[in-house]
Order: sequence, then structure tokens, then C-alpha cells
Amino acid sequence: MIKKADIFLGIALIILCLTLSFALAQSDVSPKFVRVSVGSELYGTYDLSQNQDITIKKNGHTNVIQILNQQVKMIESDCKNKVCIEQGRIEQVNQSIVCLPNHVIVTIEGEKNTTTDSISY
Repeated sequence: MIKKADIFLGIALIILCLTLSFALAQSDVSPKFVRVSVGSELYGTYDLSQNQDITIKKNGHTNVIQILNQQVKMIESDCKNKVCIEQGRIEQVNQSIVCLPNHVIVTIEGEKNTTTDSISY
């Protein structure tokens, strides 16, 4: 037979689980910098909080990325398909913009604030 205490305990556990899940999701990662690679080589790292345009000239190709208000966007590319420009802005850690024809990869990276993440927890 289910008693009032069992119902109260079940509701309390559900609230506790939802609170912990929300807290872990909010404090997991904080963005810090933008990493730009051309091919397998690191081209440079840039502070995500500093608004700037970065021109990447490598292997006869040119790409321009824009860091504005802690968001990153490819604003110019001499590739034919322009998919990297159409991709739009990124702002979360581990999001990337890739220009395959020019071999340019732009990724937002950050530092972990906790030792567990919400997926492995």
C-alpha cells in the first residue's frame, strides 16, 4: 500500500534530481578563446571577449572571421561554395565553423569549471 510519506519522498527525489541536473548544465563550461587551425597546424588563438576581425591568409586562400560580442562568424572566404559563411554565428564551447575547401577550422574552446559533466553524471 502506498502511503503519504512514499508520495512525499517520490516528489522530493524528483525535485532534487531536476535541481541537480539544472545546476550541472549551467556551471559546466565557460567560453574563453577561439582556436583557428589551417590544415593540421594551429594558426592562432584569440580572446573571445575581444571584438576583432581576423584575416587568415594561408596556402593561397583567404578567410576572415569576426569575433563580436562573444560570438564568432566567418564573414569572408574565397572558397566556391561559401557554406562556412552561411553557417552563421557560434557562441558555445565546442561549436565549430569549418571551411573545407580552404582547410580552415574555427572552434570555441573553454575551461572546465567542474570535474563532471551532465552527460557522464
